[in-house]
Amino acid sequence: MEKLLIVGGGMAAGSLISNLVKNGYQGKVTLLSEEAYLPYQRPPLSKSYITDEKRPENILIKKESFYEDNNVTVQLETVVTSIDPIRAEVDTNRGQTFQYDKLVIATGSTLRKLSVDGCDMPGVCYLRGASCADAIKERLLKARDVVIIGGGFIGLEFAGTAIKNGSNVTVIDSGERLLSRVISDEIASYIQKEFERQGVTFLLSNTIKSFGGQRRVEYISCEPGGEVKADLVVVGIGAEPADQLAASAKIRCQNGIVVDSYCETSQPNIYALGDCVSQFNIPSQKWMRLESVHNALEQAKTVSSVLCGKPAAQQTNPWFWSDQLDMKIKIVGASTSFKQFYLHGAADGSGFSHVYIDEGKIVSVHCVNDQKTFLKARKLLELGPVSEERLKELIEG
Repeated sequence: MEKLLIVGGGMAAGSLISNLVKNGYQGKVTLLSEEAYLPYQRPPLSKSYITDEKRPENILIKKESFYEDNNVTVQLETVVTSIDPIRAEVDTNRGQTFQYDKLVIATGSTLRKLSVDGCDMPGVCYLRGASCADAIKERLLKARDVVIIGGGFIGLEFAGTAIKNGSNVTVIDSGERLLSRVISDEIASYIQKEFERQGVTFLLSNTIKSFGGQRRVEYISCEPGGEVKADLVVVGIGAEPADQLAASAKIRCQNGIVVDSYCETSQPNIYALGDCVSQFNIPSQKWMRLESVHNALEQAKTVSSVLCGKPAAQQTNPWFWSDQLDMKIKIVGASTSFKQFYLHGAADGSGFSHVYIDEGKIVSVHCVNDQKTFLKARKLLELGPVSEERLKELIEG
Protein backbone atom coordinates (compact mmCIF):
# COMPACT_ATOMS: atom_id res chain seq x y z
CA MET A 1 0.00 0.00 0.00
CA GLU A 2 1.31 3.47 -0.93
CA LYS A 3 2.41 5.55 2.04
CA LEU A 4 1.39 9.19 1.82
CA LEU A 5 2.87 11.60 4.34
CA ILE A 6 1.48 15.12 4.79
CA VAL A 7 3.57 17.70 6.66
CA GLY A 8 1.50 20.60 8.01
CA GLY A 9 -1.93 20.78 9.60
CA GLY A 10 -3.63 23.88 8.20
CA MET A 11 -6.57 24.36 5.85
CA ALA A 12 -4.64 23.12 2.82
CA ALA A 13 -3.73 19.84 4.52
CA GLY A 14 -7.21 19.32 5.93
CA SER A 15 -8.83 20.03 2.57
CA LEU A 16 -6.44 17.64 0.84
CA ILE A 17 -7.41 14.79 3.16
CA SER A 18 -11.11 15.52 2.59
CA ASN A 19 -10.59 15.37 -1.18
CA LEU A 20 -8.54 12.17 -0.96
CA VAL A 21 -11.32 10.44 0.97
CA LYS A 22 -13.94 11.78 -1.42
CA ASN A 23 -11.97 10.56 -4.46
CA GLY A 24 -11.33 7.10 -3.03
CA TYR A 25 -7.58 7.27 -2.42
CA GLN A 26 -6.33 3.78 -1.57
CA GLY A 27 -3.04 4.58 0.17
CA LYS A 28 -2.19 4.96 3.85
CA VAL A 29 -2.34 8.64 4.92
CA THR A 30 -0.35 10.09 7.82
CA LEU A 31 -0.56 13.73 8.88
CA LEU A 32 2.18 15.38 10.97
CA SER A 33 1.18 18.76 12.40
CA GLU A 34 2.84 21.26 14.73
CA GLU A 35 -0.61 22.35 15.90
CA ALA A 36 -2.30 21.10 19.05
CA TYR A 37 -5.59 20.79 17.15
CA LEU A 38 -6.89 18.93 14.11
CA PRO A 39 -6.96 21.01 10.89
CA TYR A 40 -9.36 23.93 11.32
CA GLN A 41 -10.68 26.95 9.44
CA ARG A 42 -8.50 30.06 9.74
CA PRO A 43 -10.76 32.95 8.57
CA PRO A 44 -12.94 33.04 11.74
CA LEU A 45 -9.91 33.63 13.99
CA SER A 46 -9.89 37.41 13.47
CA LYS A 47 -13.67 37.74 13.65
CA SER A 48 -16.40 35.42 14.96
CA TYR A 49 -14.04 33.12 16.86
CA ILE A 50 -13.05 36.03 19.10
CA THR A 51 -16.48 37.57 19.53
CA ASP A 52 -18.38 34.30 20.02
CA GLU A 53 -17.91 31.62 22.65
CA LYS A 54 -16.12 29.30 20.24
CA ARG A 55 -13.39 26.76 20.77
CA PRO A 56 -11.11 25.15 18.15
CA GLU A 57 -13.42 22.13 17.99
CA ASN A 58 -16.16 24.46 16.66
CA ILE A 59 -14.15 25.39 13.56
CA LEU A 60 -12.62 22.03 12.63
CA ILE A 61 -12.60 21.13 8.94
CA LYS A 62 -13.49 17.56 9.92
CA LYS A 63 -14.19 16.01 13.30
CA GLU A 64 -11.84 13.47 14.88
CA SER A 65 -14.16 10.61 13.94
CA PHE A 66 -13.68 11.42 10.24
CA TYR A 67 -9.97 10.66 10.43
CA GLU A 68 -10.56 7.52 12.51
CA ASP A 69 -13.29 6.23 10.19
CA ASN A 70 -11.08 6.73 7.11
CA ASN A 71 -7.90 5.23 8.57
CA VAL A 72 -6.00 8.53 8.56
CA THR A 73 -3.26 8.73 11.20
CA VAL A 74 -2.89 12.20 12.73
CA GLN A 75 0.04 13.07 14.97
CA LEU A 76 -0.25 16.54 16.51
CA GLU A 77 2.36 18.73 18.20
CA THR A 78 5.02 17.23 15.96
CA VAL A 79 7.67 19.27 14.17
CA VAL A 80 9.30 17.79 11.07
CA THR A 81 12.97 18.74 11.34
CA SER A 82 14.32 17.38 8.05
CA ILE A 83 13.37 15.78 4.76
CA ASP A 84 15.63 13.31 2.94
CA PRO A 85 14.39 12.99 -0.67
CA ILE A 86 16.97 10.29 -1.46
CA ARG A 87 15.92 7.97 1.37
CA ALA A 88 12.30 9.16 1.09
CA GLU A 89 11.94 9.80 4.78
CA VAL A 90 11.48 12.62 7.29
CA ASP A 91 12.71 13.11 10.86
CA THR A 92 10.78 14.79 13.67
CA ASN A 93 11.55 16.56 16.92
CA ARG A 94 10.34 13.46 18.74
CA GLY A 95 13.20 11.39 17.37
CA GLN A 96 10.93 9.59 14.93
CA THR A 97 11.60 8.73 11.31
CA PHE A 98 8.74 8.36 8.84
CA GLN A 99 9.17 6.80 5.40
CA TYR A 100 6.99 7.79 2.48
CA ASP A 101 6.20 6.94 -1.12
CA LYS A 102 4.63 10.35 -1.70
CA LEU A 103 5.16 13.47 0.42
CA VAL A 104 3.02 16.61 0.56
CA ILE A 105 4.38 19.79 2.17
CA ALA A 106 1.69 22.12 3.51
CA THR A 107 3.67 24.18 6.01
CA GLY A 108 1.87 27.48 5.37
CA SER A 109 3.49 30.78 6.23
CA THR A 110 5.46 32.38 9.05
CA LEU A 111 4.36 35.72 10.50
CA ARG A 112 6.66 38.70 10.16
CA LYS A 113 7.55 40.01 13.61
CA LEU A 114 8.62 43.38 14.94
CA SER A 115 12.10 43.79 16.33
CA VAL A 116 12.05 46.92 18.49
CA ASP A 117 12.47 47.64 22.20
CA GLY A 118 9.68 46.07 24.24
CA CYS A 119 8.30 44.00 21.37
CA ASP A 120 8.13 40.89 23.59
CA MET A 121 6.19 42.57 26.41
CA PRO A 122 3.01 40.89 27.69
CA GLY A 123 0.05 42.28 25.77
CA VAL A 124 1.85 42.40 22.41
CA CYS A 125 0.17 39.62 20.40
CA TYR A 126 0.27 37.97 16.99
CA LEU A 127 -2.72 36.20 15.47
CA ARG A 128 -0.94 32.99 14.44
CA GLY A 129 -3.50 30.32 15.22
CA ALA A 130 -6.27 29.21 17.57
CA SER A 131 -4.10 29.31 20.70
CA CYS A 132 -3.09 32.91 19.90
CA ALA A 133 -6.71 33.82 19.21
CA ASP A 134 -7.69 32.38 22.60
CA ALA A 135 -5.13 34.60 24.34
CA ILE A 136 -6.29 37.67 22.41
CA LYS A 137 -9.93 36.88 23.19
CA GLU A 138 -9.20 36.82 26.91
CA ARG A 139 -7.21 40.08 26.83
CA LEU A 140 -9.81 41.85 24.67
CA LEU A 141 -12.47 41.40 27.34
CA LYS A 142 -10.51 43.75 29.63
CA ALA A 143 -8.88 45.98 27.01
CA ARG A 144 -9.80 49.64 26.87
CA ASP A 145 -7.21 50.82 24.36
CA VAL A 146 -6.51 48.43 21.49
CA VAL A 147 -3.83 49.14 18.91
CA ILE A 148 -3.51 47.18 15.68
CA ILE A 149 -0.19 47.39 13.87
CA GLY A 150 -0.73 46.72 10.19
CA GLY A 151 -3.50 47.96 7.91
CA GLY A 152 -3.98 44.77 5.90
CA PHE A 153 -6.96 42.41 5.80
CA ILE A 154 -6.21 40.66 9.11
CA GLY A 155 -5.55 43.93 10.96
CA LEU A 156 -8.74 45.55 9.69
CA GLU A 157 -10.85 42.48 10.37
CA PHE A 158 -9.64 42.47 13.95
CA ALA A 159 -10.20 46.25 14.19
CA GLY A 160 -13.84 45.61 13.32
CA THR A 161 -14.00 42.96 16.02
CA ALA A 162 -12.39 45.21 18.64
CA ILE A 163 -14.65 48.18 17.94
CA LYS A 164 -17.70 45.96 18.50
CA ASN A 165 -16.18 45.10 21.87
CA GLY A 166 -16.43 48.78 22.86
CA SER A 167 -12.67 49.39 22.91
CA ASN A 168 -10.86 52.50 21.71
CA VAL A 169 -9.16 51.31 18.53
CA THR A 170 -6.12 52.73 16.73
CA VAL A 171 -4.60 51.27 13.55
CA ILE A 172 -0.96 52.10 12.81
CA ASP A 173 0.57 51.36 9.41
CA SER A 174 3.83 52.31 7.74
CA GLY A 175 2.15 52.82 4.36
CA GLU A 176 0.58 55.95 3.00
CA ARG A 177 -2.75 54.17 2.74
CA LEU A 178 -4.48 50.96 3.77
CA LEU A 179 -4.32 47.68 1.84
CA SER A 180 -1.78 49.10 -0.59
CA ARG A 181 -0.78 45.70 -2.02
CA VAL A 182 -4.23 44.29 -2.65
CA ILE A 183 -6.93 46.87 -3.31
CA SER A 184 -7.53 50.09 -5.20
CA ASP A 185 -6.91 53.56 -3.78
CA GLU A 186 -10.57 54.45 -4.09
CA ILE A 187 -11.91 51.45 -2.20
CA ALA A 188 -9.14 51.70 0.42
CA SER A 189 -10.24 55.28 1.07
CA TYR A 190 -13.87 54.20 1.34
CA ILE A 191 -12.96 51.46 3.85
CA GLN A 192 -10.96 53.88 5.99
CA LYS A 193 -13.85 56.34 6.13
CA GLU A 194 -16.25 53.58 7.21
CA PHE A 195 -13.94 52.63 10.08
CA GLU A 196 -13.48 56.28 11.07
CA ARG A 197 -17.27 56.64 11.25
CA GLN A 198 -17.17 53.88 13.89
CA GLY A 199 -14.53 55.76 15.88
CA VAL A 200 -11.33 54.03 14.71
CA THR A 201 -8.23 56.25 14.56
CA PHE A 202 -5.65 55.71 11.80
CA LEU A 203 -1.99 56.67 12.00
CA LEU A 204 -0.59 56.09 8.52
CA SER A 205 3.00 56.61 7.34
CA ASN A 206 4.11 55.83 10.90
CA THR A 207 7.05 53.74 12.10
CA ILE A 208 6.97 51.77 15.37
CA LYS A 209 9.93 52.80 17.55
CA SER A 210 9.27 50.94 20.83
CA PHE A 211 6.75 49.55 23.30
CA GLY A 212 6.65 50.74 26.89
CA GLY A 213 5.05 49.96 30.22
CA GLN A 214 5.73 48.54 33.66
CA ARG A 215 4.85 44.84 33.70
CA ARG A 216 2.95 44.80 30.43
CA VAL A 217 2.47 47.02 27.42
CA GLU A 218 0.90 50.39 28.24
CA TYR A 219 1.88 52.52 25.26
CA ILE A 220 3.55 52.49 21.87
CA SER A 221 6.03 55.06 20.64
CA CYS A 222 5.76 55.71 16.93
CA GLU A 223 7.11 58.31 14.55
CA PRO A 224 5.80 60.85 13.77
CA GLY A 225 2.66 59.97 15.78
CA GLY A 226 4.26 60.03 19.23
CA GLU A 227 2.95 57.93 22.11
CA VAL A 228 -0.28 55.93 21.77
CA LYS A 229 -1.99 54.33 24.79
CA ALA A 230 -2.39 50.56 24.52
CA ASP A 231 -3.26 47.73 26.85
CA LEU A 232 -3.62 45.26 23.97
CA VAL A 233 -1.56 45.30 20.77
CA VAL A 234 -2.23 42.96 17.84
CA VAL A 235 0.47 42.88 15.17
CA GLY A 236 -0.41 41.93 11.60
CA ILE A 237 2.38 42.99 9.26
CA GLY A 238 2.32 40.16 6.77
CA ALA A 239 3.90 36.74 6.43
CA GLU A 240 6.70 34.87 4.70
CA PRO A 241 6.47 31.40 3.15
CA ALA A 242 7.42 28.62 5.54
CA ASP A 243 9.76 27.03 3.00
CA GLN A 244 12.92 26.54 5.08
CA LEU A 245 12.25 22.81 5.53
CA ALA A 246 11.90 22.36 1.78
CA ALA A 247 14.94 24.50 0.98
CA SER A 248 17.11 22.44 3.32
CA ALA A 249 16.05 19.35 1.34
CA LYS A 250 17.33 21.03 -1.85
CA ILE A 251 13.79 21.58 -3.13
CA ARG A 252 13.70 24.65 -5.36
CA CYS A 253 12.33 27.70 -3.53
CA GLN A 254 11.83 31.27 -4.70
CA ASN A 255 9.33 33.29 -2.69
CA GLY A 256 7.93 29.94 -1.63
CA ILE A 257 8.25 26.34 -2.74
CA VAL A 258 8.23 26.34 -6.54
CA VAL A 259 5.69 23.90 -8.00
CA ASP A 260 4.33 23.10 -11.46
CA SER A 261 0.68 23.18 -12.49
CA TYR A 262 0.14 19.85 -10.69
CA CYS A 263 1.79 21.12 -7.48
CA GLU A 264 4.84 18.87 -7.87
CA THR A 265 8.14 20.27 -6.60
CA SER A 266 11.62 19.98 -8.12
CA GLN A 267 12.06 16.69 -6.23
CA PRO A 268 10.13 13.67 -7.55
CA ASN A 269 7.21 12.37 -5.48
CA ILE A 270 7.17 15.52 -3.36
CA TYR A 271 4.25 17.95 -3.70
CA ALA A 272 3.44 21.24 -1.98
CA LEU A 273 0.33 23.38 -1.62
CA GLY A 274 -1.11 26.37 0.21
CA ASP A 275 0.53 29.54 1.51
CA CYS A 276 4.04 28.09 1.26
CA VAL A 277 3.84 27.63 -2.52
CA SER A 278 4.90 29.72 -5.52
CA GLN A 279 3.12 28.68 -8.71
CA PHE A 280 2.75 30.13 -12.20
CA ASN A 281 -0.87 31.23 -12.48
CA ILE A 282 -1.90 30.68 -16.08
CA PRO A 283 -4.95 33.01 -16.16
CA SER A 284 -2.87 35.89 -14.76
CA GLN A 285 0.33 34.88 -16.58
CA LYS A 286 2.59 35.46 -13.59
CA TRP A 287 4.27 33.61 -10.73
CA MET A 288 2.30 34.01 -7.52
CA ARG A 289 2.36 33.01 -3.89
CA LEU A 290 -1.23 33.35 -2.78
CA GLU A 291 -2.34 33.48 0.83
CA SER A 292 -5.99 32.69 0.35
CA VAL A 293 -8.53 30.03 1.24
CA HIS A 294 -9.57 29.70 -2.41
CA ASN A 295 -6.02 28.94 -3.49
CA ALA A 296 -5.57 26.32 -0.76
CA LEU A 297 -8.82 24.61 -1.74
CA GLU A 298 -7.98 24.60 -5.46
CA GLN A 299 -4.48 23.23 -4.91
CA ALA A 300 -5.88 20.56 -2.58
CA LYS A 301 -8.14 19.40 -5.42
CA THR A 302 -5.17 19.34 -7.79
CA VAL A 303 -2.92 17.27 -5.52
CA SER A 304 -5.76 14.89 -4.71
CA SER A 305 -6.42 14.32 -8.40
CA VAL A 306 -2.74 13.52 -9.01
CA LEU A 307 -2.47 11.12 -6.08
CA CYS A 308 -5.68 9.38 -7.14
CA GLY A 309 -4.31 8.82 -10.64
CA LYS A 310 -6.56 11.32 -12.42
CA PRO A 311 -4.39 14.47 -12.66
CA ALA A 312 -6.33 17.66 -13.29
CA ALA A 313 -4.94 21.15 -12.73
CA GLN A 314 -7.47 23.44 -11.04
CA GLN A 315 -6.18 26.88 -12.03
CA THR A 316 -8.58 29.80 -12.08
CA ASN A 317 -8.26 33.54 -11.62
CA PRO A 318 -7.33 34.15 -7.98
CA TRP A 319 -9.96 35.63 -5.72
CA PHE A 320 -10.07 36.79 -2.12
CA TRP A 321 -12.57 38.03 0.42
CA SER A 322 -12.59 39.90 3.71
CA ASP A 323 -15.41 40.74 6.13
CA GLN A 324 -14.87 44.09 7.86
CA LEU A 325 -17.58 45.78 9.95
CA ASP A 326 -20.66 45.43 7.72
CA MET A 327 -18.60 45.35 4.53
CA LYS A 328 -18.10 42.20 2.48
CA ILE A 329 -15.08 42.91 0.32
CA LYS A 330 -14.31 40.59 -2.58
CA ILE A 331 -11.58 40.75 -5.19
CA VAL A 332 -11.16 38.67 -8.32
CA GLY A 333 -8.07 38.95 -10.49
CA ALA A 334 -4.63 39.94 -9.27
CA SER A 335 -3.44 42.39 -11.87
CA THR A 336 -1.95 45.68 -10.66
CA SER A 337 -1.53 46.98 -14.21
CA PHE A 338 -4.53 48.73 -15.72
CA LYS A 339 -5.26 51.74 -17.88
CA GLN A 340 -8.78 52.60 -16.80
CA PHE A 341 -11.57 51.67 -14.43
CA TYR A 342 -15.20 52.46 -14.01
CA LEU A 343 -17.57 52.42 -11.06
CA HIS A 344 -20.51 50.05 -11.05
CA GLY A 345 -23.13 50.98 -8.45
CA ALA A 346 -22.96 53.78 -5.89
CA ALA A 347 -20.17 54.09 -3.33
CA ASP A 348 -22.62 54.49 -0.47
CA GLY A 349 -22.39 51.06 1.13
CA SER A 350 -25.42 49.65 -0.71
CA GLY A 351 -23.17 47.72 -3.07
CA PHE A 352 -20.61 48.89 -5.60
CA SER A 353 -17.63 47.64 -7.58
CA HIS A 354 -14.61 48.97 -9.41
CA VAL A 355 -13.92 47.26 -12.71
CA TYR A 356 -10.32 47.54 -13.92
CA ILE A 357 -9.58 47.35 -17.64
CA ASP A 358 -6.37 47.00 -19.60
CA GLU A 359 -6.42 47.05 -23.41
CA GLY A 360 -10.12 46.25 -23.55
CA LYS A 361 -9.95 43.33 -21.14
CA ILE A 362 -11.14 43.14 -17.55
CA VAL A 363 -8.09 42.36 -15.40
CA SER A 364 -9.50 42.79 -11.90
CA VAL A 365 -12.75 43.61 -10.11
CA HIS A 366 -12.97 44.89 -6.54
CA CYS A 367 -16.40 44.62 -4.93
CA VAL A 368 -17.95 45.97 -1.72
CA ASN A 369 -21.29 44.39 -0.75
CA ASP A 370 -21.84 43.50 -4.39
CA GLN A 371 -22.03 39.71 -4.71
CA LYS A 372 -23.89 39.84 -8.03
CA THR A 373 -21.11 41.73 -9.78
CA PHE A 374 -18.45 39.56 -8.16
CA LEU A 375 -20.00 36.38 -9.55
CA LYS A 376 -20.27 37.94 -13.01
CA ALA A 377 -16.69 39.19 -12.83
CA ARG A 378 -15.31 35.71 -12.22
CA LYS A 379 -16.83 34.64 -15.54
CA LEU A 380 -15.98 37.84 -17.41
CA LEU A 381 -12.29 37.55 -16.58
CA GLU A 382 -12.14 34.58 -18.93
CA LEU A 383 -13.10 36.79 -21.88
CA GLY A 384 -10.61 38.05 -24.41
CA PRO A 385 -10.38 41.75 -25.35
CA VAL A 386 -13.75 43.37 -25.98
CA SER A 387 -14.84 46.99 -26.26
CA GLU A 388 -15.42 49.07 -23.14
CA GLU A 389 -19.04 49.55 -24.21
CA ARG A 390 -19.55 45.81 -24.45
CA LEU A 391 -17.89 45.29 -21.05
CA LYS A 392 -20.30 47.73 -19.45
CA GLU A 393 -23.22 45.94 -21.05
CA LEU A 394 -22.00 42.62 -19.69
CA ILE A 395 -21.54 44.02 -16.17
CA GLU A 396 -24.77 46.01 -16.09
CA GLY A 397 -26.86 43.31 -17.79
